[in-house]
Amino acid sequence: MASCTSYKMMSAAERNKMLSGPRTVLLVGPNRKYYGLPTQLICRMSPHLARLVAESKGQKLELLKENVEEFNVLVEFMLRGVIPGANAKRSIEGNKSTIDQCLRFLESAYKYQIGDVSDVVFEPLLKAFLDLTNHKYRNDSNDMKRIAKSGIRCGIEANDIETIFELCPPGNRLRTLATQAALSYSGPEGVNIWDEQMENVSGFATELMDQVVAGFSRHSWVEPLTKIARRWVEPLAKITRRH
Repeated sequence: MASCTSYKMMSAAERNKMLSGPRTVLLVGPNRKYYGLPTQLICRMSPHLARLVAESKGQKLELLKENVEEFNVLVEFMLRGVIPGANAKRSIEGNKSTIDQCLRFLESAYKYQIGDVSDVVFEPLLKAFLDLTNHKYRNDSNDMKRIAKSGIRCGIEANDIETIFELCPPGNRLRTLATQAALSYSGPEGVNIWDEQMENVSGFATELMDQVVAGFSRHSWVEPLTKIARRWVEPLAKITRRH
């Protein structure tokens, strides 16, 4: 599970000062991709890399088992303070890419001990999930026709939920966001599509049922991302029997 210690943002001046210092050479992945990264910066941001740098005693670091794409996301954040590709497009594919990039960064931040980066990824994830929800209910969307043919889900994926609940502790707002995105996609009458996650992902079933119950009024339920009231089409007793 991810660190509960929040990541501390650096000022532009502090980052720029570190960028101008000595550099460490890293060879990443099976093809030994070359990186020359500011030593002070990577040691400041990642205790894991700081230990490796200390152990290398000025020699090249070989991280040959690392995934280059995941490492690229980490490097972009360390150098520029951004997650590459996040919110680059507002299409369905663009939003799915944003989610992938954010969760890839969340995994890298955990591995390299950067700290709790929930606040860093929350807004781009929220926008992506909200856009996907709006696409789902937009009947005239050309994107929807294309996505239907490709088989891509216009909403959160099961493995997205699993990643967030694995890496984020109870009470973390990314867990709530993932649960809201799941309910927004399925609706209360379709929560059975999350049966496997409710059974196997610790804490998810309780959070999901809490969201279901919180969204109901007498004849409708409030979709948790858009806050739009939608018609209630299935008895509450059937939905909450797992709670």
